[in-house]
Order: sequence, then C-alpha cells, then structure tokens
Amino acid sequence: MSEITVIALDAMGGDNAPGEMVKGAVDALGREQDIKVYLLGKEDIVNAELQKYTYDKNRLEVVNTTEVIETAEPPVNAIRRKKDSSIVVGMKMVKEGKADAFVSAGSSGAILVGGQVIVGRIKGVERPPLASLIPTEKGVALLIDCGANVDARASHLVQFAKMGSIYMEHVVGIKNPKVGIVNIGAEEEKGNALVKETFPLLKEEKELNFIGSVEAREIPHGQADVIVTEAFSGNVILKLYEGVGAVLISKVKEGLMSTLRSKIGALLIKPALKTTLKSFDASEYGGAPLLGLNGLVVKTHGSSKAKEVSNTLIQCVTFKKQKINEVWFLGDMFSPGPGALEQWKLFKSLEPSVCVRGNWDDLLVNGYKGRLSLEKPSRVFFSRLAEFIGMQLGSAIIDEIEHWPLHQLIDVNNLRFSCAHNLPFHNFGQKLYPTSSQTTFDEVLKDTKADVALYAHVHHPLMRYTTSEQLVINPGRRTFL
Repeated sequence: MSEITVIALDAMGGDNAPGEMVKGAVDALGREQDIKVYLLGKEDIVNAELQKYTYDKNRLEVVNTTEVIETAEPPVNAIRRKKDSSIVVGMKMVKEGKADAFVSAGSSGAILVGGQVIVGRIKGVERPPLASLIPTEKGVALLIDCGANVDARASHLVQFAKMGSIYMEHVVGIKNPKVGIVNIGAEEEKGNALVKETFPLLKEEKELNFIGSVEAREIPHGQADVIVTEAFSGNVILKLYEGVGAVLISKVKEGLMSTLRSKIGALLIKPALKTTLKSFDASEYGGAPLLGLNGLVVKTHGSSKAKEVSNTLIQCVTFKKQKINEVWFLGDMFSPGPGALEQWKLFKSLEPSVCVRGNWDDLLVNGYKGRLSLEKPSRVFFSRLAEFIGMQLGSAIIDEIEHWPLHQLIDVNNLRFSCAHNLPFHNFGQKLYPTSSQTTFDEVLKDTKADVALYAHVHHPLMRYTTSEQLVINPGRRTFL
C-alpha cells in the first residue's frame, strides 16, 4: 500500500452540510484506498449522518468541534474567537502535521484568513490565491485568482502566474504551460491600470511561457493553460462559467427529451454525449487550492454536493504525491559572519522535509565539539568560526544538525530522488566539479537505485547524465530546493 493521505474535512461547512459532506467522504473511501478522513463537526450530528452508510471505520473518524463559523460572520473575528470551530481545528491539524490537507465548503473569508494566520504563507509569497480548474476545448485551464485577493497588485499577479505555472506543470502534467492575463483586448496597450502595469512584468519573467492577453471569449477555447487575474474578475469568470455550463447541460437534456424522435436519437448518442457533458460539469474538477501556504487548504463551492466533495478529497491525494509545497535542503547551512540564529529561524520556518549534512555543517559540528585537528591554519580558522557560530546557536541546535543524514532517498510519483550534498556517503572533496570525468558522476547513483541525483557541493549549476541515463542535477545556488 502507498503512503496514506490524511484529510481533515469540514463537515459543518457549506449549504448542504453535514449530509453531503459525510456522503462525499464515504464515497471517497470507496474510490481511493490510500486515504483517511477526519470529519470535523458536532459529533452527534455527524454520527447521525454516518449511521446511513457502511464504511471502513479505520479510515474515517469524527473529531468533535463545538462551534461553527457562519458565512455572514466577519472572518477575522470568527477565526480569533471560535477556536473550537471546524475550520480553525482543521487548519491547526494541517499546521501541526496531523493532516495532509484541510477541505471546506464553508466561509470563504474564514478559510482565506485561517489559511494565512494559522497554516501560514510560504516565505516570499505576498498573497495566497485561490486557483480553480475550469474546462476548455483542449482540456482544462487554471483560473488564478478566482476569489481570494480582490485588490491585488501587479507583483501579486506575477506571483500568481508563477505559482499557477508550477501547479499546471507538476500537478496537472502540462509541460511548459501557456500563461495569459485576462484583458479586454489582445493588444498590449489595452486594459486597466493593473493589467497595464502587470503585462511588462510578466514579459520579463523568462521562466514563464507568457503569451500575452487573453480575452474572456478565448478562455473556453483553451488559448492559455494559466489564466491570471485579480479575484474580482476571476470570481465573475468562474461563476459565469459554472452558470452557463449548468444551463447548457440542462437545455441539451431538455431538448433531447422533448419528442419521441429526439429521445430515440438521445439513446443512440448517449455514451458520447455523457462524456462530453461530463467535461463541462464543475463538480468533476474538485475544489480550488489556496496556493502559497505551508500546507494544503482546499476550498470547495458552498453549494457542493457529495460528488464534488468526493472529487476534492481524491484531488488531495494527487497534491500530496506531487510534493509541490516541500522544501529540500542539500547541506551547507552556515558561512562566516553574524546572524546565524536568524538564519536558523528562517530555515526552520520553511519546514524542510529533507535535510542532509554538507561539509560546512560537519566542520561546524566538529569544530564546536573540539574534534578538529589544529595542525593546519585552515582548521584553526574553522574551529574559531564554529565556536563563534555555536555561541549564537547553542548546543541543542548543533546536536540537531549533527543528526542530519548524509543521504536521503525520496519517492515522488514514479521517480526516486537521491539527495546528498556531494557523493551519497562523502560530503566533501572535489570529485563532482563540472569538469570531472563521466566515471565520477556515475558514482553518484551507483548503489542508490534512484532515477535522479540532486547534489549541491561546489554550488555550480549543472545537469548531466550517468552512463545508465540517470539524471544528475546541481541547482547552483544556496542549497534549498
């Protein structure tokens, strides 16, 4: 069995809670074995709903919460005051690592505030956006932001574009996704002040496949894979999309059932029509993740039925497998100079899931603990430097660094990554310089059975292959990935 994805589901949020929330959770358990759901809500009410179903009690538990945040409540006050609400408790479960994701159809405002205040933003993210998949002629597109930041700035929209591009490539699987900004015309000089300010900034971002402006009528045709806008326009587009889709599906069904001839025709085309109409059903695409947080928070429609709830829970399994929010640290934490404790606090705030020791980390530990030979002048320098940094950090942090491994193997989907500072069991030396021989690079993956090797020693950007066609990458920067 694969790794279990643990999800906290707000059983009290949404127009159809708790009935549709509970039904969706039970349905998800039947569709996906590698999932466990915590239903958060008033225990007696939730248990009454659960009595209607047969389910695996080892994979579904009720967490009693005594308060409910209503849609009309001021979000900030609600998060502060209702500490035992399903939204606050669910967010804390993600923050504390008790759940991999939190899903709610409840108050959008409370979810946005709670996501930032409780779960917290990834360092450097200015505003977390809501990102929703919408159907197009070519498949799906990501609409970002569709409800979180009405008064966004140009710098926010640039970050939305970057996060959306990463999401579409690593979660949806679209390579080099096309990014467009919502506008009233294709020309660069058109648009409001925000669009005019953002357009040249997006053009300058070389890592983005920016194609320019996208008019609303081109969105259904799939002109862009990532549709960037502020939340006011995004939410209007999303709800118009959903409304038109629902009406279209309804009118098609009505037309097909209007006469005996049309009913016979409907019977003949039913399989193909069912597939086509399914692609325009918003409930098929799950919820909208709040991107840029230190954990996974997903908002589903307030009117969600069991089908959308179930799809959203399954969606969380995909999110976890992609590890898009993880930080991997490949060694060499400290260098000469002050500010070591502040650097450590920043490092811990990133909550890295991979930490391997670099040669500078070993020098720090061994120098601080008096293990370095002082025969060479360089060792005297390292010893004094370790003493200086150690005075800032304290022995507990030094001990934590000492227990980092030299090498870790990480599985992401069908790929295995080998993470080390240098060679898997040797974190110093000059073997992996860019000019080193092919034989040396073959050593990186020799006994690891990995597909990709990540290393950081010499801090020089590099991408090579072993003779067995395994990939070897050095990011060429401070060793965070």
